[in-house]
Amino acid sequence: MPSPAVIRGARKRPLLNRQTTRPRRFLQLVLLFAASALATNAVLGERGLIDWVQNRRQYRSLTREIQSLRHENVKLRFVVFRLTEDPTAIEEVARQDLGLIRPGEQVFLINDYVEPPR
Repeated sequence: MPSPAVIRGARKRPLLNRQTTRPRRFLQLVLLFAASALATNAVLGERGLIDWVQNRRQYRSLTREIQSLRHENVKLRFVVFRLTEDPTAIEEVARQDLGLIRPGEQVFLINDYVEPPR
């Protein structure tokens, strides 16, 4: 272990001269610029944060739409089953959509329109 006198008398390192600080400063600026460019690209780039958030929203929306279409598909399969197997369902559709009636039935059309007095 060096004696305290040697430590006290040790020459202090000279401060770095300007010739060595300029390249360091330039290197720091280049690294800062590169880091800034990478950070900007990470947020705004093609696969950046903003794009990721938009893709996530679109994924959720499409997932809900798929679920809705599956539910509608189940309903339509039930309707198809009823129309192929149940005669009362066929009659119900014929009456509602086509306006058909059974033989012997009578249709009464009631007009609620009342002319205003003159």
